Amino acid sequence: MKEIMLSDMPVEQRCQVLKDSCDSISEGRYLVKFTQEDKNDERQRLKDVSMEIAAIEDEFSVVKSEYKAKLKPLIEERASTLENLKAGGIYQTGEIYKFIDSENAEVGFYDPSGHLIEERGLTKEERQRTMFQSLRTGTNN
Repeated sequence: MKEIMLSDMPVEQRCQVLKDSCDSISEGRYLVKFTQEDKNDERQRLKDVSMEIAAIEDEFSVVKSEYKAKLKPLIEERASTLENLKAGGIYQTGEIYKFIDSENAEVGFYDPSGHLIEERGLTKEERQRTMFQSLRTGTNN
C-alpha cells in the first residue's frame, strides 16, 4: 500500500475521493504526525505549562505548610481529648500516696485529694511489716 494515497491531489479533494471509493467507513482513533513547526509549538507549550505548574506547586506548598501548622495543634488536641474520653478522665502527674492494709492483705493508692485511684493485693515484699507500719495508727498520738 502507498504511504500517501492520491498524493497528487489537493487534500480537500483527496478526502472526498477516498470517501467515494473506499469499501467501508468506520470511526476510529489515528495519529496525525506533527510537522517540525507543530513539534516546536508543542515543546514551547510543554515548557510554558511546566513553568506554570512549578509556580503553582510552589504557592501550594507554602499554603499547605501554613495550614499544616494550623492543623497540628488541633490534631494533637483531638488525640488528647480522645485519649481522655477513652480513659474516662484526665491523666495527671503528681504525688500518689500508698497505704498498706495488712489485715485485709490489700494496698491502696490515693491522689492528693484523697480519692482511691488503684487497689490491689499485697506483694510478697509488702506482706512483711516494717517497724513504722506496726506503730502507725492513723492519729498523731
